[in-house]
Amino acid sequence: MIRAFALVIGIVFLVTGILGFIPLFKFGAEDYLLGIFAVDTVHNVIHLLVGALGVGAYYWDRARLYCQGQVLSTCWWEFSALSQLSSSLMRCCSGCST
Repeated sequence: MIRAFALVIGIVFLVTGILGFIPLFKFGAEDYLLGIFAVDTVHNVIHLLVGALGVGAYYWDRARLYCQGQVLSTCWWEFSALSQLSSSLMRCCSGCST
C-alpha cells in the first residue's frame, strides 16, 4: 500500500514538473500553472526530482522513507502558509483603529 502511494505521488510530481515547462499550461504574466500555482524553472526541476525519487522509492523498496519525507514537507508547507496568512492578517488589521 505504501509503495503504491509513493508511486502515485511520484507520478503526480513528475507530471506537475513536466507541465510546468509547457507554455500552453501557464497563464498570466507571472507564469501560473493552470492559472493557480506560481511556478518557475527551479520549482519545476524540484518537482521532477521529487517525482523521480517517488518512482525510485517504489522500485528500490524505500517507499516508507519517501512517504515520511512527504509528510514532513507537507507539515513545513502548512506552517509556512499559516505564517504568511497570519502576517498578512496582522498587516491588514494594523491599519484599523477603533
